[in-house]
Amino acid sequence: MRSSCAHHHHSCSSTVPTSHSSSSPSSRAAKSHLTGRRSHHHPSQRKSITSVKIFQQDNGQKTIDDGMPTRDEEQEAIEALEAILEKDKFKKLVYEPQGYLLQTVQEGQSGERVTIEVGPTAEKKSQRKFLFKKVLATESSIIAYEALRPLGIVFEVDTFGFLRVVDFNPTSKAYQRDAVQRLQPATSMSQSPAIGDVLRGFTAVSIKYGPRAALLGDLSGTKRMVVTYGVDNQTSRSIFKALASGTVADGPMTLVLERAKDPKERTNWKPEEIPTENVRREAEKKQIFVDDGFSTANATFAALSSAFILLLLAGFS
Repeated sequence: MRSSCAHHHHSCSSTVPTSHSSSSPSSRAAKSHLTGRRSHHHPSQRKSITSVKIFQQDNGQKTIDDGMPTRDEEQEAIEALEAILEKDKFKKLVYEPQGYLLQTVQEGQSGERVTIEVGPTAEKKSQRKFLFKKVLATESSIIAYEALRPLGIVFEVDTFGFLRVVDFNPTSKAYQRDAVQRLQPATSMSQSPAIGDVLRGFTAVSIKYGPRAALLGDLSGTKRMVVTYGVDNQTSRSIFKALASGTVADGPMTLVLERAKDPKERTNWKPEEIPTENVRREAEKKQIFVDDGFSTANATFAALSSAFILLLLAGFS
């Protein structure tokens, strides 16, 4: 499955038929482990339920202006949980994003910490620290890349369910940077996307409605919020939708990528194959006809018309 981030209004849009079931490559994106085995959960997620706290990033009144949990909520989590939670230098909690959800991080938990700007698209944003686990079975690095939309990056799902960078739009800055990187020694590590990079997370845009929206339909106070989206345990359909959530007017977008340090490992993968039979079946489902040549809609209309005529006749008899 392939997705391009090269158009002018959205950050990303799928370019292949939605012929996958909900378990492919969707659920597989979360099933790949450090060893390459398919497992839903990282070992650190198997601890006591009292060791983590989950927050929704766009839960209305309970978030501060940057869309993150309030200090009171964070303090409640610190007091309620048995684990010692990690904080940044500003005494704010560090989070691991999973989709649009934020999970607290225990001190010493494995993974790379990345600082990302979040908050209203039209206002000054705040810098928050997020944790991203490595998933490749080889030595790798986590890279944060920021650029204006359209990104001009094409992603494709591999056989393990990872979203890989496979191509660039020739008119994009990502393409230009990749061309420059190719002139450098193979062992050099660029901070811009490269072929074979694995997508680990990114900034998406979410709508935070004002307090009067639900009851009165008053949209005053509604804001477009830059939030952090993590790809673990998310379907490919959901990931592509989140990639497409922003517009050019929302400002720059941050991608978090994992890159194998060995250049040979960056190409040591295969794209996921889509059975042609599944594609054919999905196409057939979208075109259902009755045997006499009428479409289903026409047959239904004819049946309703007949019923209406009979109802009129019954009324006048």
